[in-house]
Amino acid sequence: MRAPLLHFLVLGAVLLAGQRWLFPEPGAPLAPVELRAETGERLRREWLARSGRLPNEEEWRALRREALDEEILYREALTRGYHQDDALVARRLIRNMRFLDEEEADRAGDPPSQEASNARDAELYREALALKMHESDLVVRRRLVQRMKLGVYAGARTPEPGEEELVAYLERHAEDFREPEQVRISQVFLSGERRGDTLEADAAALLARLRTGAGKGEGEAPADAELRQLGDPLPLPTAVPMRSEEQLARTFGDRFGRGVMGLPVGSWQGPVPSAYGVHLVWVHERRATRIPGLQELRVGVLDAVQRERGERALRALLASLRERYGVVE
Repeated sequence: MRAPLLHFLVLGAVLLAGQRWLFPEPGAPLAPVELRAETGERLRREWLARSGRLPNEEEWRALRREALDEEILYREALTRGYHQDDALVARRLIRNMRFLDEEEADRAGDPPSQEASNARDAELYREALALKMHESDLVVRRRLVQRMKLGVYAGARTPEPGEEELVAYLERHAEDFREPEQVRISQVFLSGERRGDTLEADAAALLARLRTGAGKGEGEAPADAELRQLGDPLPLPTAVPMRSEEQLARTFGDRFGRGVMGLPVGSWQGPVPSAYGVHLVWVHERRATRIPGLQELRVGVLDAVQRERGERALRALLASLRERYGVVE
């Protein structure tokens, strides 16, 4: 296994990076951060590929700022030596060096021993750092930026938010946690493809039968198995638990979601069109829109508070680093 050797390399790099972080060279100049021309072109190409047009002025300002922020975080990651103590970066650089090592690619014979292979990996890693290969590799750059952000967010998670902070957050963002209106239904499906010109008449006849009881007492919905026999085959449930309009639309289509939400409770209604045909629908119960209490939302609110803390900490760090490095807008 190469992992122990790689971990050893990274540990040594950590010690070296830590020494440089604790005892930086005095008076070392910091080049101002600016958007490189090739980066700007890449951002425009990526935007064009996503949206089919070039960014407008407001969108371009946002893209520039995001790119400059990433450049700041990348430079700070280098300053802290993260490129020297990250196993993912090390693997990436070693792989790149092996790809470029024509002598190794052409080498024939038996595969090297584990010890020799580990030693070669260590040599390639040192060579990659010496060549500053990490500065031109987009994957390494993104990894280092990600690591900076993850470090900020991890630091913002402690101490764990108390009850007051959770309650205050929920009060400020109550609408973000509002649950939409939901209904619980049973449905019988009739296929337009199978029934053709008789679909409308068949639906009317079955609706009348269901409303008179379909073998049950009036005002009752038949059991799930009976509903399947009354309608046409459809690989979707006849008994649908509590669902919002959006959730119903994802399963049955937009027209069905809209149509069902306006139906009364406790009677057979329809036909309601869907992406598959038409349905006769019984609404068992309706739950009005509501904002649950903290007891129900605790996990989600806790996650949101910690995320908000992380975003606030990241903005503060970026403001400090912008002042430290200087930014050419």
